[in-house]
Amino acid sequence: MEIGNDYGAMGMLYVQEEYRGHGLGKVITSQLAQKYINDGLPAYAFMFKANEISIRMHAKCGFTEIADFDFILYHPKDSAKFAAGIGFLHR
Repeated sequence: MEIGNDYGAMGMLYVQEEYRGHGLGKVITSQLAQKYINDGLPAYAFMFKANEISIRMHAKCGFTEIADFDFILYHPKDSAKFAAGIGFLHR
């Protein structure tokens, strides 16, 4: 599922393992990006630097890396466990 918002951001694409390698992610990403562009919005995506598959797929769709940044994550109970569970490194 590719989730977008009213500002042109895209993310949270997940293709089930048995359907990977058939270009589905590229089709979904390209179509959503084109919709945003047609609507006069920028099309952009956030991903973890370690997610090389997503980076390559977005590059094939015409995306280019323009910046990187750090997240500040707050979770009131156990932020280290929460961060690890979603793939963040806890400092």
